[in-house]
Amino acid sequence: MAGHADTGDRPRVSTGSAAAPKYDARALAVPLPTAAAPRAATPPANTLMTVREAAQHLRKAERTVRLYVQQGRLRSYRVGGSVRFDRADLDALVVVR
Repeated sequence: MAGHADTGDRPRVSTGSAAAPKYDARALAVPLPTAAAPRAATPPANTLMTVREAAQHLRKAERTVRLYVQQGRLRSYRVGGSVRFDRADLDALVVVR
């Protein structure tokens, strides 16, 4: 059987510290980000309205509310699997119109 007599079939590995390069851990450290990018905050739950409630508040059809979102005239929030609207955004839309 061909192999190394002193270590079985495994090749011999040097454990001497003279061959191993020395590294300064501080020189290799990657700087951590100082602050995370701010995320868009979701308004408090008591000011969020469904599409139906937003349509009633604006006195418009639900389809019109969805059209306003597509056009970028009204901001919407995803809460779970549903769409919600902030009352302040709806009031701002009324003032602009």
